Parts: sequence; structure tokens; C-alpha cells
Amino acid sequence: MIADVREQVRPARPVTIAAAGPRMLAAAGRVADRIGLALPPQATEQDLSTAVDRARAVAPQHIALTQQLVGLAGRLPSWLTGQGGGLDPVALAEAGAVGMLTGDATKMADTLVRRRETLGIDEYVVAGELAEDFAPVIGALSG
Repeated sequence: MIADVREQVRPARPVTIAAAGPRMLAAAGRVADRIGLALPPQATEQDLSTAVDRARAVAPQHIALTQQLVGLAGRLPSWLTGQGGGLDPVALAEAGAVGMLTGDATKMADTLVRRRETLGIDEYVVAGELAEDFAPVIGALSG
């Protein structure tokens, strides 16, 4: 199906598929240009590493990887803390949730650089609510 669309759309647009489980990662690895690692907010470094290993096992080495950051420096977007979300940013940080960056902008930037170097994650998604909080991290990355 995606191949059919790619044949008809010019210029061909990159395809990103969010995936977490082995079957979805396998499917994404066959057709996507980028895989969004669809991990829960409580995911740990080990969970992230496992997802990356699964993606690399089924996809070409050049496949691009994206991680969603759920929180920054003790803040979560309201949809994760309000009705239905109920997540605690302190508890996530204490549990080592990989989507919850901690520390100052330099420490957060160092974490992202390390993940790029060790796991190949080259894109991050941040909730719009946290954009201002993330701006200093972007500054540290480009500085």
C-alpha cells in the first residue's frame, strides 16, 4: 500500500511510522524512512535500547529513529497529568523514565547527544506545551 502511494506522489515524501512491538517494528522496517519509537511514558533506558535493537534488526542500518520526550525538568504536559493521564513527573524521573529529561539544559543536551551517538536517535518530539522549556536545550545542542 505505501509502495503504491510512493509511486503516485511526486516528489516522494518520507514515511514515518510509530512502532513499539516486534510485529509493528518489522512492518515499519520494511517500508518506513523513519521509525518513531512508540514507548510508554514509564519506559526505561533498557526499554529504549530494546526498541532500538528491534528496529535495527528488521530495518536497514540507515533507518532514522525518533523518540518522544514526555517531560522536561520535572514538567509534563497537562494531558499526561490531568484526567486520564495522572502521571507524576517526580515519580517518572525517579524511576529512570527515558522520556523525562532531568537536570539543566546542558545535562539534557548531553543526554540527547549520548543517545544519538549510542542508539542512533536523531530526532526528538516535544509537546508544544514544553517548547519554551526545551528552547535552552536546543541552544545547548547548537552552541
